[in-house]
Amino acid sequence: LVLAAVPESPRWLAEVQGHETDDVAADDADKNKSTVEVSTWEVFKPPLLWVTLVGILLATVPLLGGWGCMNWANYWAGEVGERINDPGLKADVGMARSMTGLIGSFLGGLIASRMGRRQTYFVISVIALGSAQYLARNLAPGQDGFLLWFSVVGFFSGIYFGWLPLFLPELFTTRMRSTGSGVCFNFGRLLTAGTVLTTAVMLEYFNSDYGAIISITSFIYLLGAIGILLMPKGVEGEIKD
Repeated sequence: LVLAAVPESPRWLAEVQGHETDDVAADDADKNKSTVEVSTWEVFKPPLLWVTLVGILLATVPLLGGWGCMNWANYWAGEVGERINDPGLKADVGMARSMTGLIGSFLGGLIASRMGRRQTYFVISVIALGSAQYLARNLAPGQDGFLLWFSVVGFFSGIYFGWLPLFLPELFTTRMRSTGSGVCFNFGRLLTAGTVLTTAVMLEYFNSDYGAIISITSFIYLLGAIGILLMPKGVEGEIKD
């Protein structure tokens, strides 16, 4: 559907034309071909290096916050559900986060466009941190208010995923946008995947205190609030706040 219905960016087409070689320009059959070459390693070199590193941080925060932090609530709800004979509790907790997260993802781009990219990321990081801290320190699955606060965390942590595809491409020059934003987002996935290896260690260290684990790991959102303040303007100065 995208290939059929979404036109190429005029800026991209103009840049492609500007990078055509003399050989291509001389060949009538190949006038519309491009010899623009993009190396993945280019995003790890000046002037893109700092932008890429901070972009990786900003993309990793919501992944670690969701997978490495809030998924602990599912295990927590599973254990509590078995103890109080409520087998549906784990599913209820999962739905509370997933449904509100879905709504947040759909609205993320709109909110960032209206409120500003940087302001949006900072605000949702602060709210996600605060709500996760309140949840972990004051509530437990099965108690009144747990599903409500977990829904709040789900909504604001979901906004990130509408924000990322709007903001990350704007940080890079046109010909590097796909590569730059792809590296930032997927590097975060690799880092987050490593948290799976720490599951047993954290359970043993915190003596299976899921509230304490969520409280500690949710501080990843604080790194997000700091990281967005370190982000320079996009290479082409296109970020409108």
